[in-house]
Amino acid sequence: METKLARFLFNYRITPHATTGETPAKLLMGRQLRSHLTLINPNLENRVSSAQDRQKSQHDKTACYRHVEVGDAVLARTYSDENKWGQGTVVQRTGPLSSIVKIGDDLVRRHEDQLRGRTPAPPAPNSETVEPGAESATAAKETLLVCSGDLRRYPTIGVANHQVI
Repeated sequence: METKLARFLFNYRITPHATTGETPAKLLMGRQLRSHLTLINPNLENRVSSAQDRQKSQHDKTACYRHVEVGDAVLARTYSDENKWGQGTVVQRTGPLSSIVKIGDDLVRRHEDQLRGRTPAPPAPNSETVEPGAESATAAKETLLVCSGDLRRYPTIGVANHQVI
């Protein structure tokens, strides 16, 4: 009789309550009691942890650090023009991931996902002399800096991991 009472109380204490959704044992002791049923089921915490580690390692393969500062030359995504990317300069940081960019005469607010860093192309060794205010074909070229994560989202860019084209 004592054994049956102990089993009944044990089963009661490991059964989740309808109102709280927690077992009385967990509310009292802060942990789940082990039973035959918990030994059959796999440990869910280990499974979730290993899945999260796998997802993080897959993400880290293509992720790159993108951060722009005030004064950086960038290509910014444009939505009103037929060109997808416009050349601009970061004027102000408005948050941890957004900036105000000057594209031509317009000031636009863009998220860092909508910005790509660029640097001026070095002058060619046999470049012609250019008067101030006029641009040559080689001076007008820009170098686009992207990372491999951009290839999936923007396949038209076409560069390898962290290479300059």
